[in-house]
Amino acid sequence: MEILILNALLKKTKNYERIQMVLEENLQTENYSYEWIDVREMNVNTCIGTKCLACQFKTPGLCKQKDDMQDLYPKLIQAKLLVFLTPVSFGSYHSELKKVIDRFIPLDIPVYTIHQKELHHKNRYEEMPNLFSIGVLEGESQMSAKTFRKLTERNAVNMVIEKFASITIEKNSELAVLEDKIVDKLEELV
Repeated sequence: MEILILNALLKKTKNYERIQMVLEENLQTENYSYEWIDVREMNVNTCIGTKCLACQFKTPGLCKQKDDMQDLYPKLIQAKLLVFLTPVSFGSYHSELKKVIDRFIPLDIPVYTIHQKELHHKNRYEEMPNLFSIGVLEGESQMSAKTFRKLTERNAVNMVIEKFASITIEKNSELAVLEDKIVDKLEELV
């Protein structure tokens, strides 16, 4: 299985190393192929949205911005599981991960479909990857955790992803707690 991990955590921190270890050990044990991409190191421009819409009408499926997203699009299409790994701030993703997600629009076509009784863009590709969001909280915050879960759910619905999960982990969580949460959801999605 192809797994794409989009990481927005700072490298060389306790959380980064522990979460990376847990994910990689479990993926290697199951012989899954995966790629770890640190989005903070990518050159990704902000989507200019309605000022452009080239990816929808002028060059369908192709973003006219020339940056690192051009290398990421084929990986997104081939992935069976997409993992977002991010610090949580006010219930949301890190800004660098958010920029990447905003640039997913070329994966859609400019026609609509009904999904969960809502109007959404239809996916350009038949199968979208499952989605697993892992958010790291500075401290205990039920409101931020709830908002983060809802954000993941809404992104999954908007991307017409059927199978998704979201967890939050406190910054200083014990390794066993961290591993239990990650492995439990990983098993559901792969």
